[in-house]
Amino acid sequence: MMTASFAASCAIAGLALAFAPGCGGQVDSSSKLSQFSSQVNALTTLEFTRTSTAGAAPLHVEITTPSDVQTIYRATLSLPEMAGTATCTDGDIHYRLTFKSGSTTVVQVDEEPDGCERVSVPGVAAPLVAGDAYWAKLSEGLGVPESIMYPETAAAR
Repeated sequence: MMTASFAASCAIAGLALAFAPGCGGQVDSSSKLSQFSSQVNALTTLEFTRTSTAGAAPLHVEITTPSDVQTIYRATLSLPEMAGTATCTDGDIHYRLTFKSGSTTVVQVDEEPDGCERVSVPGVAAPLVAGDAYWAKLSEGLGVPESIMYPETAAAR
């Protein structure tokens, strides 16, 4: 298992403004941070898993520094909601971020860094949409180079 530090360089307030959606428009969803604030403060561990139908090797990373875990979750909640009914193709790479408090799973977030760059958070009505800035910060926060995180798209990022 790898433990990484998600440095303060991840300026949460600026992240939400820096995203370019993969498809469709976006809706501001800053109220998610306040809606889930009690969840955020209880998080202690993040288990990240990558699966791929395109042949990329599986990847598993565990973050055990609570402040780093909470920063990644806040960044995820800061993503804008996908507007309307955008038609997207499913991506070949899938991420599952399992946020825990102690040994109890609090929430599992499913992400697709290719395709529409869709992020699904339980309790949030519409899918969220990420962009290059979020994926770069996630890679940094996990301590995994982008060339390993996104093997098929690293050259384009």
